[in-house]
Amino acid sequence: MSKYILIDLEDTITIHKYNNRLKSVMLKWLEFNNVSNPLEIYNNNGFKNRNTRLKLLGITEKEYEKWYENFSEVEFIEYYKHYINKQIIIDDTVISFIENCKTPLILVSNSSPKWIDFILKEYNLTEKFEYIFHRDYSLDDIKKPDSKVIDIIEKDINDEISNDSIVIGDSYSDYKFAKNCNFEFISMYNSFNNCKSCRNFDELLNIINNHN
Repeated sequence: MSKYILIDLEDTITIHKYNNRLKSVMLKWLEFNNVSNPLEIYNNNGFKNRNTRLKLLGITEKEYEKWYENFSEVEFIEYYKHYINKQIIIDDTVISFIENCKTPLILVSNSSPKWIDFILKEYNLTEKFEYIFHRDYSLDDIKKPDSKVIDIIEKDINDEISNDSIVIGDSYSDYKFAKNCNFEFISMYNSFNNCKSCRNFDELLNIINNHN
């Protein structure tokens, strides 16, 4: 049983310097699937509920499953566009943290495998992680904040992740993931109840390397 740091990618390691990251991807995905009124569909109060979403789109569950297969590619295209325009960055302090952290790192991201692979290779970070978890973007795949993510990781690394492991992220989903797994949570840039928060990765590195 080993201690690990499980760290998020988007808006934690990478910083998206534009608003409404999810919205931009969802609108492009709807456009890709030839929805004529993507903004109207997206802004509907019931859009987050899958059954309502299917009704709004006028498609069956089977058709939706086929749509979902191309979401990962659309997300990559949208992120890559912003990256080329310097709207997605990785700060030098983040790279320093990854290179100098004394605790083994596991990347846990809900982003597309193609994007994760690209951005980590771009900054020569792939080999710095003991393991990289990403969702497979099939319908109802396992992703944060589901604690079953840990079962998948433990099976693949052939090791148990100890309860003194730490989750680092920026979002409520990361916070819930940590709570669901009974791990400590350290928030980057945002504040959550009864959790440490850090303003930058220099501060985080100091906390982690002096953590009992």
